[in-house]
Amino acid sequence: MPVRSYVRNLSIRSKLILSIYSSILLISGSLGYFSYKINVDNVVNKVGIANQATVRQVNSNIDFLQHEIDDISMQLELHNLVQSFLKNPDGSLYADKSLMFTLSLIATKSYINLMILYDLNDSRIPYHKSNDGSNGIYSFSDFARSSAYANILRLKGKPYWFPADEADLIQNNKYPKLAMGRMVRDLEDFHDIGLLIMAINEKHLRDLYADNLQGNDSSVAIVDEEGRLLSSGGPAFYLEGDSSSRYIKEAGRRSEGSLQETIGGRELLINYISSNEMGWTIYYAVPMASLTKEVNGIRMLTIVVVLAVLLLLLPLMLVLSSLLTAPIKRLLGSMKKFQEGNFEERVEVLGGDEIGQLGSGYNQMVANIKELIDNMYVLQIREREAELNALQAQINPHFLYNTLDIIFWKSQASGDRELARMVFSLSKFFRLSLNRGEGMTTVAREKELIEHYLLLQQMRFKQKLAYEVEIEDDLLPCAIPKLILQPFVENAIVHGLEPQKCGGRIRVSGGRIGGRFGTRIRFVVSDDGAGMDEETLRRLFEPPPSPPSSSADNDNELSGSGGYAVRNVNERLRLIYGEDYRLSFSSIVNSGTQVELEVPLRTVPDQGRNSDDQAAHR
Repeated sequence: MPVRSYVRNLSIRSKLILSIYSSILLISGSLGYFSYKINVDNVVNKVGIANQATVRQVNSNIDFLQHEIDDISMQLELHNLVQSFLKNPDGSLYADKSLMFTLSLIATKSYINLMILYDLNDSRIPYHKSNDGSNGIYSFSDFARSSAYANILRLKGKPYWFPADEADLIQNNKYPKLAMGRMVRDLEDFHDIGLLIMAINEKHLRDLYADNLQGNDSSVAIVDEEGRLLSSGGPAFYLEGDSSSRYIKEAGRRSEGSLQETIGGRELLINYISSNEMGWTIYYAVPMASLTKEVNGIRMLTIVVVLAVLLLLLPLMLVLSSLLTAPIKRLLGSMKKFQEGNFEERVEVLGGDEIGQLGSGYNQMVANIKELIDNMYVLQIREREAELNALQAQINPHFLYNTLDIIFWKSQASGDRELARMVFSLSKFFRLSLNRGEGMTTVAREKELIEHYLLLQQMRFKQKLAYEVEIEDDLLPCAIPKLILQPFVENAIVHGLEPQKCGGRIRVSGGRIGGRFGTRIRFVVSDDGAGMDEETLRRLFEPPPSPPSSSADNDNELSGSGGYAVRNVNERLRLIYGEDYRLSFSSIVNSGTQVELEVPLRTVPDQGRNSDDQAAHR
């Protein structure tokens, strides 16, 4: 909400610049984002395809190595001398030249760094060979306690690969090794007669994929079917025992593929393959940051270009917005002068666009308003002044007050007290009605006017009229328009009580009420007279078909006919309060009428209630 309010209060020039800049940033940002996204996807797809080919090549190299070691171990297992020696362990394998020749050929395979032949007899080791300086071969009984031996037995002559340091195989191991073990079985009845182990240094396995790593940020992890890490290169990303990673789960469902995953705060593109016969899985991870480095450069260049364009566009935008808003500012300045009362104000129209049309319409509106004021308002004021001057010339208030005072004192002197009271009330009624020429009066003065009027009417109707006026004392200093209650009292007498032979009662009350619009004054004028039907109530607020009659037989010379008096009061209230008032009627035929009036509570300082009385006697 504060942001929306701030934007609403900006000038049109600022809103224009802000909207154009926002549109440029939105369009360029959207285009930049989607182009960046498309380029990144293309790079990732291409790199993913290339990396998958690399993973397949590494997998092929490892498969070749495994098959070659498997073939060599199979040749030794099937060699006649090896079979004979393991079934009858007398003599030495080192004495047979043909076997030694075969073993020498195996030794030429530089990647085979360790070879051991056990005869399942703990007393001796028939053959072992190490070419990397490792020594200290454990006995068969030590190795047989390992889980690796249990897995070799389970495979019944098939090869089983395992990390050499997970079993008691060699005491002084110079380099980490991966070992392959298989049971040597009798060719006649296929029972186990020996155990053959061949091991390669893990470094040789790493050499098979080291050349395929893309820089120092890419990584390779080779994992067996039990999730053990056999070999790795580059920054570590694979954690043993972690089965929650998405790439591990994906590799368990599919033989090969690629995906993106964030590991250790780094977003990686991971390719994998797990189709080799040993159940190994090869993971190849490349950081996304290295793949998108060039694309990020393009993105940064795009941002710099857009900012440079916006900066260079600012002077042009300032000039353009100034040209567009200058006519509006001139129009606004003219409106302010017009509000101050300069009805001759005009704006210069320089074009036929929307702003020019607005200026032309404004000039026409000002001319029409000035003509309306001249033809209606000024003429009406002059006519009203002429009427008032004529009235004052005919009836001078001082002359009227002094004459009524003379009649009052003569009535007093002659002893006619009723006539004296009537003259006194009439004098007060006229004085309060004129209200020194002011349109606003106080509740106290309006109450006093109603009481004098009712007193005069009671003297006229005698016992047919009863009344009571009850207005709260704390409302007496409040300001209200003059003569807003007396017309309703007069209508109640003329149209409500006078048609009835037995007369009736009038009650005028006033009190303070509260509500969501603040504290208000509520007046109620009610009678138990003839009442009105709904059609008569509806016509009260309708415009009169012609001005009210001023004939001599009109009984409502003060306020006009019933409907005219209501409309007169209603129009005056609307001029003073706008819509912040309420005037309502409720009536039942032969049961009476009730008028309710609510106006805002406004207080005025007491300026002296008898100043006009004093002026009348001077």
